[in-house]
Amino acid sequence: MRLVNIQNIKEGDILARSIYDNNFALLFSEGGKLSKGLINKFKENEITSLYIEDEISKGITLEPILEETFKLKAVVEMKHLFETYSLEKNKGKQIDDRDIKKLKILVSEIVDELLANSKLKYFSVELQGIDMYTYNHCVEVMILSVLIGNKMGFDKVNLNKLAMGAILADIGKIKIPEEIINKKEKLEKSEMNVIKQHTIYGYELIRSARELFPISKQIILFHHERLDGTGYPKQMKGDNIAVPIRIVAMVDIFTAIVSNRAYNVRKGIDQALEILRVGVIEKLDPAVLDALTRVIEVYPKGTLVKLSDGSKGIVIGNNENMPSRPIVRIIKDGKIINEVNLMKELTLFVKQTLSALNE
Repeated sequence: MRLVNIQNIKEGDILARSIYDNNFALLFSEGGKLSKGLINKFKENEITSLYIEDEISKGITLEPILEETFKLKAVVEMKHLFETYSLEKNKGKQIDDRDIKKLKILVSEIVDELLANSKLKYFSVELQGIDMYTYNHCVEVMILSVLIGNKMGFDKVNLNKLAMGAILADIGKIKIPEEIINKKEKLEKSEMNVIKQHTIYGYELIRSARELFPISKQIILFHHERLDGTGYPKQMKGDNIAVPIRIVAMVDIFTAIVSNRAYNVRKGIDQALEILRVGVIEKLDPAVLDALTRVIEVYPKGTLVKLSDGSKGIVIGNNENMPSRPIVRIIKDGKIINEVNLMKELTLFVKQTLSALNE
């Protein structure tokens, strides 16, 4: 299977992973042939990429660290929380402990699943529309934060505290006007100032929650603080920012970069890591970045890439100790030419990721 931009999907292509609409109803099951009507329906739901099966991607399989059903349950739960507490009758109300307890049970199950599969690396592809970004983002931040925390030596109890703070980090966006959250153009400075209030709003929503530990609440309030004091809301510095907060701060930025948003086309993981390396100099924790690079797949199998010699192909495997040098199946004129292991061909390197081989 391989990942293909929706604009390059053709009638008759075979779907390799099931697709859900923005209400999480199954749109189409894996293994079926795509019709023109279905492709248009995907576009209407603002689904930007699909996994397909074809000759040039034959034999490529993905082994997810977390089953899609677990992630889907978590996204559904976050959608429920946002919608429930966005209602006029609930505006200003703190989130009920019963809702937080329900979320805790699900998050604990996810933490167990991630620990059971911790030898695998994480990759993620959004198979829902752009307007589902906020809910997907909450869950992605939680998953990656747990993986980083585990890599940095957190025990299970502290991983669960980290996970709850991470998944609820953006809950304050409930109080941000939808026209700002879903704005397709770049936000004005005044709108950014409104967005920045979400950390305080989030803390207000869970301040009295008995089901949340203090560090989980601190993550919600302080996950936009930066080591050099340029963050918000308190301009905290250095050692005053606890490690769990540093983890969520890093993952929040990373996940935003590699996601499709109303005003942003996602970048590749390799590009995102380079952006973070620049930011690490003063603002972010290099130890957290190091852990992040060890838990994610830089070039997931099925990724289209262009090599330094101009050849193009599909990633079919990765080298454990050198994730930036994958094994690539070279494709030319729609046919398989050969395979190149970049650990052996040291004069070659991945120049960029592609959304289509004809780029």
